[in-house]
Amino acid sequence: MGFDYGLVNDEQKAAIDHLDGPCRVTAGAGSGKTSVLTKRIAKLLYVGIDPKNILAITFTKKAAEEMKGRLIELVGEEKGSQVFLGTFHSFGVKTIFWKYRRAEKKPPQIIMPQEQRQLIEMILSPTSQICHLKNSDIEPDVALSFISWQKNYLIMPNDDLDLNCLEDPDEADEDYVKDLRTIYKAYEAQKKEHGVIDFDDMLTKTYMILKRDKDMRGILQNKYKYILVDEFQDTNVAQYAIIKQLASGYYKNVFIVGDARQAIYSWRASKVDFILNFEKDWKNARTIELNDNYRSTVEIVDISQAVIAHSTIHYPGICRSGRGNHGAPIYCLTTEDSDDEAKVIAYFIKYMVEVEKSVSYSDIAILYRLNMQSRPFEDAFTALDIPYYVAGSEGFYGIREIKELLAYLHLATHPKDGDSFHMIMNAPERGITEETFGKIKDVTNEYDVSFADILSQFSGNLAPDATTEKLLSDFGLTLEKLAQMNASDNYTVGDMLEEIVTSTDYYDYLKKRAKKRAKGADDGGKEKMIESFIRQCRKFPNVDKLDEHIQKVLEQQADKNAAKVQLMSLHRSKGLEFHTVFLTGMVNGLLPHAKSMKVDKQGKIIPESIEEERRLCYVGVTRAKERLILSTYQSDGKDEAEESVFLKEIKSKTKDLTPLAKSIIEMSEQAGQQ
Repeated sequence: MGFDYGLVNDEQKAAIDHLDGPCRVTAGAGSGKTSVLTKRIAKLLYVGIDPKNILAITFTKKAAEEMKGRLIELVGEEKGSQVFLGTFHSFGVKTIFWKYRRAEKKPPQIIMPQEQRQLIEMILSPTSQICHLKNSDIEPDVALSFISWQKNYLIMPNDDLDLNCLEDPDEADEDYVKDLRTIYKAYEAQKKEHGVIDFDDMLTKTYMILKRDKDMRGILQNKYKYILVDEFQDTNVAQYAIIKQLASGYYKNVFIVGDARQAIYSWRASKVDFILNFEKDWKNARTIELNDNYRSTVEIVDISQAVIAHSTIHYPGICRSGRGNHGAPIYCLTTEDSDDEAKVIAYFIKYMVEVEKSVSYSDIAILYRLNMQSRPFEDAFTALDIPYYVAGSEGFYGIREIKELLAYLHLATHPKDGDSFHMIMNAPERGITEETFGKIKDVTNEYDVSFADILSQFSGNLAPDATTEKLLSDFGLTLEKLAQMNASDNYTVGDMLEEIVTSTDYYDYLKKRAKKRAKGADDGGKEKMIESFIRQCRKFPNVDKLDEHIQKVLEQQADKNAAKVQLMSLHRSKGLEFHTVFLTGMVNGLLPHAKSMKVDKQGKIIPESIEEERRLCYVGVTRAKERLILSTYQSDGKDEAEESVFLKEIKSKTKDLTPLAKSIIEMSEQAGQQ
């Protein structure tokens, strides 16, 4: 009886049959890469390879567990359980602990993220004797991200540091860089003193073991004769260096699977060059292309090919439909602004589910570039009783800046609330220490007075200098004015928010904070986000009405049982699939993101600068199985919004949904009035 391939095409079979030598499998969206990877392991076992000689690496624990389950179904528990199938980090832990056992030493403990944070907070504390810093405003998250970035690039504390992990590396002056190096050194010293390692050490220490310990390197090279790596486009410097060390011995049987068109994690230190240059780095490497998308209709596959066709990079492979069946056309929706976009989409979704009955709520995904874009949809869906879930975040009202503004508003109705005051006492910076906060809170409790009263009347007793005294006094006056505005019928919550951002120079504060922020996928556009929030809040006459609205939004989110529309960022959507996808906010500045867009002397976008954003657009498009709607809008509320360059390139291949969507709104609203 021969090997059971199941249903495979010629290219998939070629990948499964590949035995020796380096091989790159370029696996497009929906091409069955996980099945190919698992069956290739099964084929290795079928031809007699010892399962203990196989190392298969995936990027998440969940993916590893799913693949392990599939493998055991194919080859049985006895063989399947002996294959090492896990993440880079799980392999690293195994290697590090083995190194210690061989040396008859006690292995280190692994600290969790919360313990890492506590260690950094201790180092950064003003009372800390561990190190002395010139900058007192380095945030723990920035320090942790900075250290993680250096390690993923195999940069040690005394090496030349890579500042590209900072949101604005050009703004990092010499003293700031020195402080970051000092924190990095102190952090490593503290870990060594306590005998612990962190998540990133699982990579860096594994690489160092392979590089420096010739015996262990030889043992592992001979043990793992066959190495397989999934999602190779997401590998970073440390991970690739580990693979190079393991596969640089006699066997060189490294088999990698990935899609360079889905490389969207450079902000996590991954490098798309590793998969693009694989044939250059590995002598006699073979490339097998999995080009057939079995997930999506012909129309969706064709539009994904159109998105990537305008790239400045040559990506191996093409996009073609493996299903071969046609479906709905690709629709394009144009609305006035982001609030109108959410409203129109909400009505259209309700029509599809409850009138047309062509799809269920749980089959629909709303995708956007930034988490802050969820707010209009949360509001619109709540208004129409559409069940939804914001994946991977607390939703719009959990964003730091929104929580700060809400804390200001909360003090207008609860003037003695210590938690709200603590959140904003240094937003912006006012020099209020934890010790001072403790004194202020004690006075509010003892004399039953508000924070505004204390700051307005006793700032001179609380401040060490005239500058701080003025800051505290102004803070108190702002809180007093907010309370007065909330009690008056002449102001809305939107007016109160304008008062906050104006009297505190809040936007200037955000700009200063952004300069020293760690790079992330969801940065930028905070000022426009707040302006949009202010416009929305003009419909609330007081803070209590806004609180009622927010409470309704949060209650809707809390219902775990309902079938829900999924709201998520494009980054979070990678690897998922949905019957119907709305790719929203397709305007320049969002998709592509403003921080990626570089322009030439004529003001035109330089194509090379938005390559990763293009790949992100491709990821979003390829999440759809049956129906895809691309949406844009004409205004951001204050200024004209420019249609995304990606949408402009492919718009001729779409059908305008706008007239139908707006007629559905008219019919729905008329029906509601009857």
